Amino acid sequence: MNLPSLSLGMLVACSSLVCFMPGSIQADTSGDFVYEDLGKSIRITGYTGSGGAIVIPEYISDKPVRAIGDQAFWNKVTTSSTLQLPDNLVSIGDRAFAGCSGFTGSLDLPDSLSGIGSYAFVNCSGFTGTLEIPAHVTSMGDGAFENCQGFTGSLFIDGGLERIPDRAFLGCSGLDGSVLIRSGVKQIGEQAFYGCNRIRLIELPDRGLTTIGKQAFAFCTNADSYLQIPKSVTSIGDEAFRGLRDLGIIQGEITFFGNEPVMGSNVFADAPGLHFVFRQGASGFSTPTWLGYPCRAIPNSLPVLDPIGHKTIMPGESIEIRLQATDSDDADLVYSASN
Repeated sequence: MNLPSLSLGMLVACSSLVCFMPGSIQADTSGDFVYEDLGKSIRITGYTGSGGAIVIPEYISDKPVRAIGDQAFWNKVTTSSTLQLPDNLVSIGDRAFAGCSGFTGSLDLPDSLSGIGSYAFVNCSGFTGTLEIPAHVTSMGDGAFENCQGFTGSLFIDGGLERIPDRAFLGCSGLDGSVLIRSGVKQIGEQAFYGCNRIRLIELPDRGLTTIGKQAFAFCTNADSYLQIPKSVTSIGDEAFRGLRDLGIIQGEITFFGNEPVMGSNVFADAPGLHFVFRQGASGFSTPTWLGYPCRAIPNSLPVLDPIGHKTIMPGESIEIRLQATDSDDADLVYSASN
């Protein structure tokens, strides 16, 4: 058998079973952080510290820290710690901070952020306060904030995302304010807000949203305001709003502003006290009941103005009268005045 010969250069390069590949990325350290130099920017790939006030630097070797790699901090922060992200951060990788149960205080995501990986903050149970997903975030992986029970305020999703992924905020049971989803979001994934049982208000975008996934808001049991389903919604998945049993002072009024969406099974199961309202002329709904709950139509209305008595108007003077009207079917509203 003829064995291939190795040049001296190859033998040296492969000594100790380590081969150097030209152009490969080399890991280095700066303080408590392991990082890779990507040429024009830095990616954090590991953490060797013991917690405390963790401040990820904006620059390492005069290059901006733009990324936090997959699993960089996974299960490495279990003692009481705070986290400060750099203002020029662009991406957070899959499971980057997964299992870091020691984090406390607020989580401030920088405006520069555009991507959050799958399960990036799963089981980071100690973060508190309000969470805002910045407008520049256009991608987010499944379960990004799953089981982050510590958040205690509201959740704002600023509309850069087209789809809120599956399980994104599942089990964020500490959120006790509002969930406000801005226009731009077209789909809400399966179990996206499942079990967020202290949420007080769910506000969906008034345009663009088409799909609400299976169990998306199931067991959000503490919402105390009415829910509005925008005209653009065409599909609502199985058990999407199951368990809305404590809708409070208005007894669970849910208003549909478009035609009946394609409805999954048990969408509003285990939600006693609900009643539905739909726009006059919308198709698919029925009165006096729909899906086993009371249901009524909203007619167009323009209130009759009570007489205001005699008033002298001098030449050039104007008088303003304001009316609150309801336009339920996009038809023209007509009014008249006399005397």
